Amino acid sequence: MARKFLYLIVVLIVLVIAGAFAYRFFGNDLIRAALVPGEAFRAQPSVQSRAYDDRGMWLARPDLPGNPALWTPAGYAPREPGPDSELPRRAAPARVPQSSSSTRRRTSAATIGTRR
Repeated sequence: MARKFLYLIVVLIVLVIAGAFAYRFFGNDLIRAALVPGEAFRAQPSVQSRAYDDRGMWLARPDLPGNPALWTPAGYAPREPGPDSELPRRAAPARVPQSSSSTRRRTSAATIGTRR
């Protein structure tokens, strides 16, 4: 049984290596075949200027009965924020230690030969 498993692993490794070679040699052709459209572009008719005034164009809207955007699971009741409710605090920014390269004196052609 172990031998069959190892044969399977060898076959998978050979397939990965063969795929890598195929991608290396035919990568541009594969990308072109996958990403270049085969159909010519045809412009779609534009939407009427007031089309979204129609309630049938909307899936969720505040004035629709049974608005799916306001769905909550059974038993969930949203809490009303009260005066004693605590707002979440923003986390303090992480302190990043300076590297030794940022604390070294920078040298350039203008500073070579000058002393501090």
